[in-house]
Amino acid sequence: QSGRAEWKEFVAKNEPCLFALPAIKLNGEFVSQTTTICQHLGNYLGYAPAKGLETFASQVALNVADIWAEAYKTARAGAGKSDFLAGRLKAWFACLEACYAKHKGDYFLGEKPTYVDFLYLNLINVLEFCFGKAFASVFESYKGLNAAKTVMKKRPAIAKFLANSAPVLYSSIAAANE
Repeated sequence: QSGRAEWKEFVAKNEPCLFALPAIKLNGEFVSQTTTICQHLGNYLGYAPAKGLETFASQVALNVADIWAEAYKTARAGAGKSDFLAGRLKAWFACLEACYAKHKGDYFLGEKPTYVDFLYLNLINVLEFCFGKAFASVFESYKGLNAAKTVMKKRPAIAKFLANSAPVLYSSIAAANE
């Protein structure tokens, strides 16, 4: 938690530009914020977008981040879930579906996965966790987005991880019983 004394002490000693978790240190550089971390790791691990697609990748990644933030705030508030799912989420998904259709291939930017696809899978996992069956009923009509989710979940390392991992979000925002 970013408000904890240990975090504040760590930031003061190491990197005052960090504000909140998550954060990583890679090759001596501290990086925070999920989208920036994924972009940084994408560059480091070979999941960067092809030349000429960097701006489009950033646009999609930031759209994903905006959806994540709106969904999380809605889930934490506990009210307005159906309005979010029927309104804002459908508008966002129409935008993401158009982005996915823009390039030929199984991934948002074509034939190879990029950090954007990992961010997208994280978003879908969060939405499933927070909104449960209500999310599934909205999501099913977005064929391209479903295909993007399926191809990512079939990647061997991701499939193995998802089979053996627990959600990292707070149980208070889970929709498991809805």
